[in-house]
Amino acid sequence: MQRGLIQRFLSGLLVLFIVGTLFFANGIAAQATPDRYQLSNYEKNLLQNLAFKGWQGYKVPEADLIAETQIRVAGWVNEIDELMKIDGIMGPQTRKAIRNFNIYYGTGSTDRITYDTAQMLYWLESNDGSTAHFSWSEFGCRGYGCTWDVWYGTTPKPLSYQWTQLSTYHVKENVRRLMWRLEALRAKAGNRPVIVTSGFRYYTYNTSIGGAKNSRHIYGQAADISIKGVSNSRVSELARQSSFGGIGMYKNFVHVDTRDYVVRWD
Repeated sequence: MQRGLIQRFLSGLLVLFIVGTLFFANGIAAQATPDRYQLSNYEKNLLQNLAFKGWQGYKVPEADLIAETQIRVAGWVNEIDELMKIDGIMGPQTRKAIRNFNIYYGTGSTDRITYDTAQMLYWLESNDGSTAHFSWSEFGCRGYGCTWDVWYGTTPKPLSYQWTQLSTYHVKENVRRLMWRLEALRAKAGNRPVIVTSGFRYYTYNTSIGGAKNSRHIYGQAADISIKGVSNSRVSELARQSSFGGIGMYKNFVHVDTRDYVVRWD
């Protein structure tokens, strides 16, 4: 009987040892997983000092460095209908986009930000905050009396349209994020120029041309585009690989926008 008790005791210790080992291993794995993706100190220094114009001279929080990287490589997730999360968290999706960006621009095949990666990001950004191949004027409202505000002065009456008042800064920030995804689309189209026929629309102008009442154009989140020598169906296909949430096919152009969910129409 005493021998049986000893055997049960030893069996219990063995079970506890196995469970404890598995628990410890899982804990180590859970801690190690984020480390695989997080920014290295070298990457932080590169992004701080090279990649983002106007940020030199003061320390930028790591989450902001990551978010700014996500904005710039969002169009390189490359999977059909996959949308980049701009959340300031370095994870597998962002690393994948960085790798695709590096491969395309010949800055390596790594998912890390290297000196060459940072230099390319720097080159693709203009001094005024636009991108290398797109200008603010291309996205400005085409109507008379337009501003860069969603509306100006008195709040419009039809609030059922769910307009949200945005400042010039926020509208242009939306346009900036749109530009970076269009840079990726342009590259994938063989670096052919992207013609923007409509970008941001002041709400009265949007109404005058029969635009949707809650159009993404009102917020600076949308552009109607075409590419000479490239069919609209091909432009749409490339847009689906460049993290555009809304894509609509029309006779003479393709609508693209940066909403955070997928919608397709023709």
